[in-house]
Amino acid sequence: AMSVGCPTIYTKKSCGPEIIDNNIDGILVNPDDISEISLSIVRLLSDNLMRKKLSIAAYNKASQKFNIDVIASQHKLYYEKVIDDYNNRH
Repeated sequence: AMSVGCPTIYTKKSCGPEIIDNNIDGILVNPDDISEISLSIVRLLSDNLMRKKLSIAAYNKASQKFNIDVIASQHKLYYEKVIDDYNNRH
């Protein structure tokens, strides 16, 4: 949802806080609290400015943080470091 700029409501549990900064690039809610979920939906539907702000921030975050080119580059650097560390010890 974030990668296409959709304002996102996601769980406070599990990995939610690792992915979304609450009220910055999405909204985090307790998935067991129906009232909190419905209030967040109504808030997004009624607040055009917030919806747009969350949409832009979510798209930017997803484009930067979850971009396959960025992730692949990070993995490559990590494994190069692991190999170098191993070679330096042996």
